[in-house]
Amino acid sequence: MSDTNIHLFEYLKILRRRKAWFIAAFVASVAVGVTLAILLPKTYRSSAT
Repeated sequence: MSDTNIHLFEYLKILRRRKAWFIAAFVASVAVGVTLAILLPKTYRSSAT
């Protein structure tokens, strides 16, 4: 059981060290999504039943 805890703490340490990379990837993804939403042409579709 204590061996599992050691692995979890190691993963948490890695995540803390790489926190800036995770935040940068998230911000870049949001920026690309917003840019595409603004720049892509609007498409309107309608259907009648």
